[in-house]
Formats: sequence, C-alpha cells, structure tokens
Amino acid sequence: MHAFYHDTIESIVTHANECSPLLRLQHVNGGQYERISARAIIRYFEDTWGYWGAYPEFFIVGDGEEISWALDMEATFATALDRKLEGFFMLVGYNDGGLFSVACKPMPFQIGAERLLTFRPDMSSRESLLSSLIGSIQPRR
Repeated sequence: MHAFYHDTIESIVTHANECSPLLRLQHVNGGQYERISARAIIRYFEDTWGYWGAYPEFFIVGDGEEISWALDMEATFATALDRKLEGFFMLVGYNDGGLFSVACKPMPFQIGAERLLTFRPDMSSRESLLSSLIGSIQPRR
C-alpha cells in the first residue's frame, strides 16, 4: 500500500477529471455511500482545514470498478489490500488540514507528495488506518 500526504490537490483533481474513476464519499463507520464528482474532492479538501484536530467523518474512494461497497474505512482498506484493485485509491482528510492518499499501486498524483515512510500496513497493530496515517506525519501548524 502506498500512502502519501497532500497539502495541495491539483494533481488529484486532474487525475480524477482525466481518468474518470468512480468516486464515492463514504462514512468512516460504513453504511450508504454517495457518488461524487471531482469537484467534491475540492470541497472535501477545503473542509479539512477546519477540522481543528477532529477526525473526519467521511473518506473518498476512487476506483476503476463499480463495486457496491458500503464498508467502513478499515474494511475498505482491508478489501483493497486483499484484492489489489487496479486504479483503487482512498483519500482521507488529515485532522490538521490536507489529505492522505492511500493506493494499492502508486498513483500518478502521488508523485511529488510527501511519502509516509513510517506507514507500515503489513505490521500487526491495534491502531486503525486513520490513526496509523495521522501518527506517521508531524503536525502542520
């Protein structure tokens, strides 16, 4: 799994517009999802700067397949790891502003972003995906 931090989103939005992956906004605890456009990525990103340390309630899934998932964030992550879906990525709001991107294979929009070197999804841990991502980056403010 490839995990990066993004403090800008132009390359993510460009990728979404050019490749047209199916984009979904999902609640971190699962349930129904909402199909979204690339413009919704911009709104999601802008909202992260107002989290003030709170965890996001939603995350974004992009993939090349239409899968009727209504999974929580952890199950989405685990399923993607198991299936190694082509074109799959997740965007998770950072609680200090910005986004994390997580992908099975390196994505073009991850080039030039900050790689999360300490993120090790293969290590057994009680921590959640979100806690692992947040714990691997220094506060921005």
